[in-house]
Amino acid sequence: MIIIKGLIKIYIEFNLRNIRHIHSITQVELSKRTGYSQSYISKLSRGTKSPTLIVLGKIATALNVHPYDLIIIKLHCNLDIEE
Repeated sequence: MIIIKGLIKIYIEFNLRNIRHIHSITQVELSKRTGYSQSYISKLSRGTKSPTLIVLGKIATALNVHPYDLIIIKLHCNLDIEE
């Protein structure tokens, strides 16, 4: 169970940073959208804090994504195969 919790924290950390980057949203902007401090957003982004489900929901809404998108790992593969 500890391993699963650790993996989920890593996934949230990765996905939060990645989604913010894709949408060009800073920690400060996300802080304003959610009402959470920039310091708290930073701790979530670094994986030093674990969010509650309510926090995940607010962040997901602020980023215009489903909460599920914050807790799963998506593997994207871009293969250029030349014949």
